[in-house]
Amino acid sequence: MTPALSPSAVEALTFLRQGKRDKARALLLAAQGRDPDDPSLNALLGMLACEEKDFSNGITYLRRAWRGWPDDFATRKNLALALLQSGDPSEVIAVTRRADRDPALLRARAFSYQQLGQWEEAVSAYRILVDAAPEDFEIWNNLANVLAEQGKSEDAMDAFEQAIHLQPSLPILYINYGKILTGIERDADRLTVLRRGAAVCSHDDEIALELGLAAAAVG
Repeated sequence: MTPALSPSAVEALTFLRQGKRDKARALLLAAQGRDPDDPSLNALLGMLACEEKDFSNGITYLRRAWRGWPDDFATRKNLALALLQSGDPSEVIAVTRRADRDPALLRARAFSYQQLGQWEEAVSAYRILVDAAPEDFEIWNNLANVLAEQGKSEDAMDAFEQAIHLQPSLPILYINYGKILTGIERDADRLTVLRRGAAVCSHDDEIALELGLAAAAVG
């Protein structure tokens, strides 16, 4: 159920649909000055601030909006994504406790667990994501990195292979894969992986450097 909007919020939305962002913002700021806790005003001000990359003010507005609209999914999602941009993983996790199966919230939650070194929780969240979006190479790459942190090297390699299968022209996937192989002293396998990468990313300086280091390690 969509929460009720204040008359000023409705008028501001009309301005936004007309492309009149400055008029909408001025109206919202004036109305919010009179009623600082109105969720609809704070939600729209937070959305506008975040769209302009002003995450600090955006988060302040969205927190106020969420206090008034604790069950509003859009407000919670906007707040979680703004917190992710600002680098506050603990609060992202708190805001996304009711993430259900929304991909954007699950991704934010998984990445926040990863940032905090909560590997089991991160793996569980990434597993849900890859089941829902098996074609997303970024999720496979993140899952591989987390599995590697857990010491699950074979599972990490399988995840990297899946990421590379989906996006074979991205150098960082081969480089990350190579680092895992270095950690378990499989230098020959690292060389093989980086040669594969160099074959499809022949103009990438970083992968060329990693290939040279891998070849030197093998001798």
